[in-house]
Amino acid sequence: MKKTLLSLLLILGLAGAQAQVGSDFGINMFTSVGGGLANYKLPGRFAQGGFFSMSAGKWILRPLAIRVGFDWAQTHSPIQLELGTDYKSSYFFGSVDFLWDIPSTFTHTNNWPVTVYPFVGLGFVQRSGIDPVTGRPGGSDTQRDDNDFQGHVGLQVNWNFSRGWSLFAEGRWYLLSNGFDGKTQFWRQKMLPVTVGVTRRFYESPFHRHTASESRNVNEDWFIGYGIGPNYSRFYSDKLNFGMVGVAPEIMFGRNFSNVWTLRFELTGFWGHERYDTLAAKPGDSYTFAMLHADLMFNIMPYINKSRGVRLGILPYLGAGPVWRFDNPTFTVGGDAGVMFRYYLGPIGDLFADMKYIMVPPRIGGTGAIRKGEDVYGVGFPSLTVGYIHNFGISTTRYRIPFNQML
Repeated sequence: MKKTLLSLLLILGLAGAQAQVGSDFGINMFTSVGGGLANYKLPGRFAQGGFFSMSAGKWILRPLAIRVGFDWAQTHSPIQLELGTDYKSSYFFGSVDFLWDIPSTFTHTNNWPVTVYPFVGLGFVQRSGIDPVTGRPGGSDTQRDDNDFQGHVGLQVNWNFSRGWSLFAEGRWYLLSNGFDGKTQFWRQKMLPVTVGVTRRFYESPFHRHTASESRNVNEDWFIGYGIGPNYSRFYSDKLNFGMVGVAPEIMFGRNFSNVWTLRFELTGFWGHERYDTLAAKPGDSYTFAMLHADLMFNIMPYINKSRGVRLGILPYLGAGPVWRFDNPTFTVGGDAGVMFRYYLGPIGDLFADMKYIMVPPRIGGTGAIRKGEDVYGVGFPSLTVGYIHNFGISTTRYRIPFNQML
């Protein structure tokens, strides 16, 4: 059920693209299907297997596309390699990718016969259950699936051999968290699939890849911001305990690509607590950790109020990124979602209030074992922060001056 909900969240990120200014939903969409090798690099070992991918996406700005993908790999897990069996495990990946069209960032030409798209993606991964004695795939309580968040980077090369059709070759590197699939060292275990496939492009229109309210130059519409507020350490369905309240400072850096789309990178710090001790009736031990997350933000106000002089922006968003715990060094990947309210003060300043929920694997909070009936994605940190945003360079997308002030 939770994997289904996460999949729906990923799809919502793509569905929001239909609100692009000056374009219909179907314009500049694409779908892809491909297959290849899943190369699983383990400490001192190497496993290979099959890999299949399918995705759908849309160019939401001239240089930027968003893509939702679901991938499947079948290869040996570390447990199966240690046992020396022929059994293989299935790995399921769900991701949101952001593809960058480099030439379109600096020119208005995007009809090259061969195109190269670097991309970065975030999502979840699930490995099917394994019998720890035989290595046989299974799914009972003693053969539990392993679930976690993942991030990846990659490169795609396209050959546009016909109108609306292209062949592609793609390589990516999945970044897997500490503890996933029995591993303990982040950099020593890698999933490196290589795929080839075909892409179908629908209703291509270079005009619609450049919106009326899109930022024109790379030096425009940048901002930094900082804020602070309370957070809460939530574990599964535990009852509310105010002793689990902490503090969440944050600093952000980003760009408004249009009056609708904003991309933000934020470093969020936390004073959190481990799980509430029900026997001692007191909060768990306090600890500090940080998360560096990338958020795709969508401003709904241009569709609620189309008049000039609107100062308030309401930006729901989805994101994810790496998480570090400092006192007991742990690396993992978390997901976040929220809504930011942004109020225009003047040409260079905004106030904001940000309500977010960060979801992390249980291991970051010192909870390795999951009790029966608990959800592997049931650990999170809701927070409410307020602060100030400073806009630098020329700001062209935040605020439209009323006509009576332009005279």
